[in-house]
Amino acid sequence: MPLNSTIFNPNGQHQILGRQEFNVRNQPETKMAGPSPERFQRALTSFKRSLSTRSPDLLNQFSFSSIQDLQTACHEIQSEMGQNGRLRRMRRLQGFIEAMEQLGQSIEVFVNANDLVCFIWGPMKFLLGIAKTHVKSFDKLLDAYEEIGRRIPGLMAYRSMFERHPPLATVLEDYYSDILRFHEAALKVFTRPTWKKLVEAAWKTFDTEFQPLLQSLANRRDLLESEKGSASLYEISKAREEMAARHEAKKQELRQDEVEKRKWHLLQIKNQLEAADYQQDQEMAAEARNETNSGDWVLQSPAFQYWADKADTRHSVLYIHGIPGAALETYQQSFIVVDGLDEAASGEATKSITWLLSLVNGRIREPTASVRVLFSGQRDGSLDSLLSDQPAIALDSSSGHSRDILKYCEHMSARIRQRLDIASTMEDEIISKVSSRANGMFLYARVVLDNLLAQVRLCDLNRELEPDTFPQGIDQAYERVAIRILKEAPPSAHQYASKILGWVTCAARPLRWREIQSIFCIDSESNTMDYEDKRLRVSCKQLCGSLVDVHQVLYGQPGPDDIVTIVHGSAREYLIQKHWINSVLEHAKAAMFCFRYLTSKPFRASTESISLHIKEGYYGFQDYAIQHCLDHFESCTGLESHQDILEQTMESAREFLATYSLPIPENLAALSHNDIADFFRQLPKDKRERANRFTIEYRTLDIRTAIEQIRVQDLSPEAKALISNVYGKEVRYKCPKIWSMTALFAAQREAVSPFN
Repeated sequence: MPLNSTIFNPNGQHQILGRQEFNVRNQPETKMAGPSPERFQRALTSFKRSLSTRSPDLLNQFSFSSIQDLQTACHEIQSEMGQNGRLRRMRRLQGFIEAMEQLGQSIEVFVNANDLVCFIWGPMKFLLGIAKTHVKSFDKLLDAYEEIGRRIPGLMAYRSMFERHPPLATVLEDYYSDILRFHEAALKVFTRPTWKKLVEAAWKTFDTEFQPLLQSLANRRDLLESEKGSASLYEISKAREEMAARHEAKKQELRQDEVEKRKWHLLQIKNQLEAADYQQDQEMAAEARNETNSGDWVLQSPAFQYWADKADTRHSVLYIHGIPGAALETYQQSFIVVDGLDEAASGEATKSITWLLSLVNGRIREPTASVRVLFSGQRDGSLDSLLSDQPAIALDSSSGHSRDILKYCEHMSARIRQRLDIASTMEDEIISKVSSRANGMFLYARVVLDNLLAQVRLCDLNRELEPDTFPQGIDQAYERVAIRILKEAPPSAHQYASKILGWVTCAARPLRWREIQSIFCIDSESNTMDYEDKRLRVSCKQLCGSLVDVHQVLYGQPGPDDIVTIVHGSAREYLIQKHWINSVLEHAKAAMFCFRYLTSKPFRASTESISLHIKEGYYGFQDYAIQHCLDHFESCTGLESHQDILEQTMESAREFLATYSLPIPENLAALSHNDIADFFRQLPKDKRERANRFTIEYRTLDIRTAIEQIRVQDLSPEAKALISNVYGKEVRYKCPKIWSMTALFAAQREAVSPFN
C-alpha cells in the first residue's frame, strides 16, 4: 500500500517529501494488542517517582506545561544570550520538537496525549532555563536534543499504519519511555545544588546511559523505515523484543566499561594525588651541595643541638641568618621552619614572628611541649630586633661557613683543572681568589666558578682571572656571565639566551624546560608547532650559564620536566637594573605571545583537529598561557617608548576579548588602547572571579581531556617521545579551574562522579 512520507511543519501543514512503499503482508485480522495506556502510565509513574525524590515542586510545574510555554522560553533564552554575546544555535532543537509533536499526535489515537506530552515539554523548558547559565553545558544539552531528533523518523507518516496495525504502534511506547528516561538522566545533572561544579563528571555518567538510548532510537527508526516494514506482525514484535535485549546488553557493557575505566583512573589518581612533594623540594635544594658534609657544622653547633633536643624546653626558637646568597638551602626538620620572612610584605614578618613566639611561649607551660621554630633569613634589622633574645647562628661570619665555601671552591677548581688541563698553581690561584672575595656569600662563589668552568680556551680563562676582570662582588660576577652569554656569544646563542632570560626573569611561576622549548617551537600565525626542527639542542645552562638554575626532577637526569629558575633574586635585580633585560618589554612580549597563542585556530578546532594538534605538541604551553596571560598584560604598563610593541600587544588583547570575554565589550572594534587597558584593569582581582568573565576554561578543558586520552593510546615510539617531551613524562591531573592550575596533581578525572 503506497503511503506518503511526510514531516510535520510547525505551521500545521504537512510537507510531502516523496513516496515510500511500506507494505504489510496481507494478514488475517489479528487480535494482537496495540499501545496500552497502562504502559504509558507505567513509564510516566516511574519518571514521577524519580522526580519526587529530588524535586517534588517540579511535578506540579510540569503537569501544566505546553509547547507554547516551551517556545516562549526558547525565544526569551535566545534573546537573553544574544544580548550577553553568547548567542547559541538553538535551531538544533527544531528536529526534537517536531518529533515530539508528531509523537503526541500519533499516540492520541490510543491515549489522552495531553496528559503525557506535558511531561516532555515541561522538563525540556526547565533544563534549557537552567543550562543557559553555563555555556558549555547548554551546548551539550542542545547537541543531545539534536541527536535524538535525528534518530526519530517523521511518525505522522506512519499514523494510518499505526491505526490499522496496532501492534506496530507499540514502538510509540518505547519512544515515549526513552524520552522520559533521557529527561530523568538530564534532570539528575541539573537539579543538584552544585551542578556547575559537578557537571563534567555528571555528563560523563550521563553519556553512559545516553549512548545506548541513541542506539535504541536508531534501531526503531530502522524498524520503521527499512525492509522490516514489510515483515509480519509477529516478526515486528520479535524484532522489537530483540532490540530491547540488545539495548539492555549494550547498557550493561557500557556500565562495565565505565566501572573498569573508573577503577583505572582511581588507581592513577591515587598515584598522582599526593601532598606537596617535599622530597623533590629537598632534592632541588640539595643539588647545589657538592660536598656531602657541607653545612654539617650548623647541625653540630651547640645552638642547633639545644634547639633540636625535644626534652629541652628552654630553647624552642633558633634564628639562622646571613647576608643574601649566604645559604643555598633551608634546613628542614620535623619542626616549624620559617624561611624568607625578610622578603615578606611590610608588616607581615612582624605579625608572623610575634604569633609563632606566642605559640612557643604558650606551649612551654605544657609538660609535653615539643614545638620548635627555626627562623632563617637575611638580616634586615626588623628580624634582628624581634629575635635578639633568641639563640642565633650567623652563617656569613662563622668559620664553619667559610670552610664550606673553601671546600666548594676546591671541588669546582678540580673540575676546571680536569676540563681545561690547567696547572696546579692556577688551580690554587682560583681557589684563593674566589674564597677570599666571597665574603661569606656562597652565591658569589658559585656564579664565579660556574663562569670559569664554562670557558672553552685557556686564554679565556686567563682573561677572566686578570685583576681588572676578576669580579669584586656579586654584581660584577653577574656582569662577567652576562657579557659572555649576551655579548661575546654567537648571534644565535645570544638571541636564544636573551629570550630565555626574558621569560625566566618575568615568569609568574618557574617554567619547565618543555615549556621553554614550546615557546621556541610554536608559531601561532601559521598554527603550527615544529618540535623537531625548532627545539633547542643545547641545554639551558649552556646558553644562560650561572644566571639560571636547572632542577632535574626525574631521577636526577635531564628531562622535559626540569624546572628552570633565575639563580637568585639578586640576579633578576641586576639584569633589570643594568638594562640587560627590560622587564616591561618582556611582560608585553609574553602577554602578546600568550594572547596570540590562545586565539590561534588550534584553540577553536574540531575534535578531530585537536587530536592532530596534540600529536604535534601545539598545546604544550597551554597551562601557563591560560593562567598567566593577564598577569603579564597587567605588568606591561609604560610601553610608550615602544609604540610598535604597544600596538601589537593591545591588538592581541582585543582579539582575546573578542574570542573569550563574557560578555564581549560593546563596540570592541572601536575601543582605544586605553579603553582596552581599562577593561582589563576593572576585572576582579580574585582569579576565581576573573575566570568567570571568560569562556576559555571550557575549551582548554576539552583539550586537556583529549591529551590524557591520547597518552593511553597505542602510539608509535616517535609519537610517544614527542608527547612526553612536550607535555611531560608524567601524567599530571590538573584542576580544570584556570585560577587553580598551580595544583598540578588536582583531581580532574572521572574516577568519581563529583567533578571539581
